[in-house]
Amino acid sequence: MKEEEVTWVPPTDLYETDGGYVLCAEIPGVELEDIRLEFSGQRLTIRGERRFDTCCEQENYQRLEGQRGRFLRSFELPGPVDGEGARMKLADGLLHLVLPKAGGRGGRKGKRR
Repeated sequence: MKEEEVTWVPPTDLYETDGGYVLCAEIPGVELEDIRLEFSGQRLTIRGERRFDTCCEQENYQRLEGQRGRFLRSFELPGPVDGEGARMKLADGLLHLVLPKAGGRGGRKGKRR
């Protein structure tokens, strides 16, 4: 996904715990399989897409206020994380991502789907 194709940016909260970092992003209407995480050092990138409802694709909208299309958010985390140990949950339109600290091993590169 090229950055110029990004059509919206989800609001996101990020906080630190003793064991890692927790990220919460508001992404209603997005399916878990449409979200991709990328780790590179201390940088986390979240990519995904909110698709148009299939029942409404042919409609002649008078107003369409909901954000649709591809999104991307990147964060420089305060410290290295263990990307392989990341846990992701999606419920009620909120992505909850738990990122364990790397424990001094340095950031790991990788991708998660």
